Amino acid sequence: AMLNEGKEKHKHKKDDKHKHKKKKREEVMRSVISGKRIKRQIDESEADIAARRERELRLAMLNEDEDTQMVDKAKTGGARAPTTMQEFAMERMRAARSDPKLMAQLMDEADAARKAKRQRVRSAST
Repeated sequence: AMLNEGKEKHKHKKDDKHKHKKKKREEVMRSVISGKRIKRQIDESEADIAARRERELRLAMLNEDEDTQMVDKAKTGGARAPTTMQEFAMERMRAARSDPKLMAQLMDEADAARKAKRQRVRSAST
């Protein structure tokens, strides 16, 4: 009977250890890189609230602009006039990929532009 009592005490000690480990820890944000805890700001100051509102307004404006651009593209079938020189050049290059004559013309124009630039640089340096 004495041996049995000793085992019972031992069992209770084991149960106590497990009870300590089961303590619920608060959910903590951790860095993905280092694994360190990240302190989260709970209370928002007036400046934080204002900054958040400002950010939400800007985001809404950007989304609205994007929506109107998408609608415009849908109405015109995606064929609107290019607005910048870069867009114009990209559109011309896209067309030239399927048209060998236009590609040759573009290459000749680029070659002529390079020669003209070289002459301008030479005349400017002398």
